[in-house]
Amino acid sequence: VYVLGLQNKTQATVWKAFLDGSTTQTNSLELTAGNILLPNNVSVKWKRSTGTQDATIGYNSSNEFSIFNPMDTSINLSVASGTVGKIKSSGLEFNGSKSITTSTGAGVVTVNGNSGVVLQSGTGGGSGAISFKQGSTEYMRVHTDGRIGIGTNNPATILDIKGSGASTDINLRTQDDTVETQYEGARIRFAKNSDGFLGHVGYRYYSATNRGVELYSSNDINFKVNGADTNSVTIKNTGDVGIG
Repeated sequence: VYVLGLQNKTQATVWKAFLDGSTTQTNSLELTAGNILLPNNVSVKWKRSTGTQDATIGYNSSNEFSIFNPMDTSINLSVASGTVGKIKSSGLEFNGSKSITTSTGAGVVTVNGNSGVVLQSGTGGGSGAISFKQGSTEYMRVHTDGRIGIGTNNPATILDIKGSGASTDINLRTQDDTVETQYEGARIRFAKNSDGFLGHVGYRYYSATNRGVELYSSNDINFKVNGADTNSVTIKNTGDVGIG
């Protein structure tokens, strides 16, 4: 049973509710100017019209702050402009376009409604890479200048891949290997903005008797060795082959 009593302090009047006649600070509920102080392991409860469990907010026996909704629906997160999101049994759900950010502006994750998710670093005016880790090991990084490194945290090119073993394999696979359709294949394509598609290397399927690894160019195909500027072998776009 709580007994409400009035206790005068030097600075203000404090209303206290003592538990079971105790007058100790740990067993009292205090009402001060602008604050309601609850003792440990005491929660604020909202009585349900049906059911046996009530909604609660407060510290539990493990000294963890918790909000509990016995209806197993959701807990709304709202501000003056409306509901920002909901805490559901499946996770955190945002309404519309919302962001998760830091007070220092180190980065932000934005959910743009149905159009996608934006992961942005250095939103506070600074710069910082975006790293992808498993445990303490980093596997991929988007550098501050846009270079992407896989297996390296200092990519030297637009895409820099470093294997963890003796070799680094990259697999390019067709979407469906059970049905062979004309022009099906997995390719690396080369192009310029001004000239469009220039060539590709990869596997192409044209027919049952015409398929395999293909090197294609809309112009000549040149082979160079030892970093030389001159061509060792040239295949002209007419089909002629020049050696040396």
